[in-house]
Amino acid sequence: MQDEIFTFLHQFIIRIKRELKPSDVTPQSTVVALGLDSLDFAELHVELMERYQFDFFRNKPKDFKNTTLQQLVEQVVGQ
Repeated sequence: MQDEIFTFLHQFIIRIKRELKPSDVTPQSTVVALGLDSLDFAELHVELMERYQFDFFRNKPKDFKNTTLQQLVEQVVGQ
């Protein structure tokens, strides 16, 4: 399940941040390093709800900007 969620996040980020190379998006990448903005978060929220019934805003970590993709994956799996 973790691999599936990371693959989803990876594809989502590459689709919306076209300036990033696929190799730029790793499990250790932080939200801030990837340059995700509030509109990106809103779109991610919708897609996470549809695919995984994960309420992004309800479960958002306090220090979200420094959250790694791996931490986000673990949060979705552990919901």
